[in-house]
Amino acid sequence: MLSNDSLNGNDPYFLFSNGIYDQELDQLFPLQPISNNMLYDINRRMVNLPYYWRKNVMIHLCYTNPVFYQKARGIADKGGIVRPLNILEMQAIYNITNNVIDAFQAYLKTTYNQEFDKL
Repeated sequence: MLSNDSLNGNDPYFLFSNGIYDQELDQLFPLQPISNNMLYDINRRMVNLPYYWRKNVMIHLCYTNPVFYQKARGIADKGGIVRPLNILEMQAIYNITNNVIDAFQAYLKTTYNQEFDKL
């Protein structure tokens, strides 16, 4: 299994100047609000969500960046062979996707429902 350390800033598919590619999973999706500004907090989380999801998939399925994108496209660079997703990979991707979405929804409910209950 890949460690978070192996997923470093050498990611050609996700080069932003904000340093997001250097962040660990808990930094991409912290338990506490990123800001007191609700709009900024949710915006940052929405921006981070695809990267958080991809990083989770890569860690759990032991994919490197090239393997992830080759599997996503279904073709290999330079005519190499990429095996199609097997049933276990598809099930893992499905479960990871649901977990990421559930974590986001749970965060919104626990963080911002409290704010609206005060009104």
